[in-house]
Amino acid sequence: MARIPLSVCTLSLVALTACGASPEAAPGAPGYRQLHEKIFSKGCANEACHSGDKGIANLSFSDLQGSYDSLVEAVPANGAAAGAGLLRVKPGDAAGSFLYMKLTEHNQALTEKSYGAAMPLSGIEPPGEKSLAAVKAWIDAGAPMDGDDFEADQAEHHHETNYVECAGKTAEEMRACFKPQPTDGEYLRVYTPPLEIPPGREIMLCSEIDLPIDQALLINRAAGQQMNGGHHIAVFTTLAPTGDYAPLDCDDVDMSKLRFVMGAGGAGGLDTTLPDGVAVRVLPGQRLLVQSHYINTTDAPTIVMDAVDLALTTEEKSPTLADSFAVIDSDFEIPAQARGFQRVKECRLEQDYDIHMLLGHTHEHGVMFRFDLLRGDAEPELLYYATDGKLLRSNPEIKLYREPLQFKAGDRLRMTCKWDNETDAPVGWPEEMCVTFMYYSPGEGFLTCDTADETPVTIGGGDDKCRKPGDAGNEKGVGKFCSVEGGECVGNGTASLCLENFDSFSNYCTLINCKADADCGAGAYCAMQDAGSACVPNDC
Repeated sequence: MARIPLSVCTLSLVALTACGASPEAAPGAPGYRQLHEKIFSKGCANEACHSGDKGIANLSFSDLQGSYDSLVEAVPANGAAAGAGLLRVKPGDAAGSFLYMKLTEHNQALTEKSYGAAMPLSGIEPPGEKSLAAVKAWIDAGAPMDGDDFEADQAEHHHETNYVECAGKTAEEMRACFKPQPTDGEYLRVYTPPLEIPPGREIMLCSEIDLPIDQALLINRAAGQQMNGGHHIAVFTTLAPTGDYAPLDCDDVDMSKLRFVMGAGGAGGLDTTLPDGVAVRVLPGQRLLVQSHYINTTDAPTIVMDAVDLALTTEEKSPTLADSFAVIDSDFEIPAQARGFQRVKECRLEQDYDIHMLLGHTHEHGVMFRFDLLRGDAEPELLYYATDGKLLRSNPEIKLYREPLQFKAGDRLRMTCKWDNETDAPVGWPEEMCVTFMYYSPGEGFLTCDTADETPVTIGGGDDKCRKPGDAGNEKGVGKFCSVEGGECVGNGTASLCLENFDSFSNYCTLINCKADADCGAGAYCAMQDAGSACVPNDC
């Protein structure tokens, strides 16, 4: 029996409304019952995609009626598509249905509109002309539940359109499969190690990159390449490099110690290109970490690899240096079996900021995220809205502003998160999160506004330093400001070494050769590297 295409298995959609009773069958058109039997229930209802009570994007094809209600007249989770007024399936209008667009439009056309990737993903053969005609006829006939039978077919899929085909077995052989590095400027290419994707799994693997950064990198663009089954790539810096370069399941990585740099594409993601003249910085002493999202719908493990090209620039070409700004709510606990548990965090701005990028972030329990700008007595301005926590964790919509979004002194930022905790234990940070992440300028260091903060707090400064003169350390002295040969760490408890002697960013007192986080005191952790270990303040 021929394989059934995954066609709509990885649509980034969420059902927000049920459609009610279905229309009568139309002569010559299939019904959803027929489409479900031949396509959706077989190709899509698998562990890696949409099965069980809750599949990817809250869309499961295990149940006929449930999946029908989740498709017809439902609003897409994709923010750009929802903002454009699209419906997942608009009865009577295939051309205006997001589902049909995802099956028939090419990646470039979709990504230019921020509509995500063309379907199917994961190297599965796409529907052929007869199958697409059947989907179109069903929608145009009013999306009936029952109709005529149809013949399903598959199109010849050129995998190289979305994926890098590779028969290599070793890391060097696999690196040779990628397209050459771009030549239209200066680029830094990084490769992940070989990644093993288990059978029947959707997984995100995090790979710390063995690339010491000795001087600041200014980056204004990122583009990635993935092999069969790739969904997207994201690039972070890790503030706690381990020196262990073996890929880890990202569920085992403390995401609170990572800082988002850029999305780097893939079949289901977008390359990031900052506006002209804007760049983000990676500071000396930090390490890059690549998050690779893959879906393996086969019954055998696959070995793959990702490549990322980071476009480097200079202060002369990109005089606007953007830094990270995170609004965070980290002090919460979602009770066991709680549904609709909600938190609201507000942050008042004391100066003007230009915002170049914005995204929201929760984890799997998230069922609603919104971010509003409050200015004077005006109605709140909605800046970001999402309803699927899994997508917010793995592949959130990234809003880029060619003309900066302008925040003014006195403005208030309001972040609202809502969760359903269906487990028998309470859930808190960092297992679950509520974060708005932005790039802002003029960059003056990592800017945070956490639960207890009424206004933003700057970590570091424009001089690429973590600490400012006068900053105190914790009860063990870790984190106290220090300078090269300044003597500030003499008599400073166990934290008697000024790390700035080895890393210009890390101008604080520390304890070396720590064994565990407990050795470092409050607000600090023990960072392990090949050369040894040292205590690092959480906010550095």
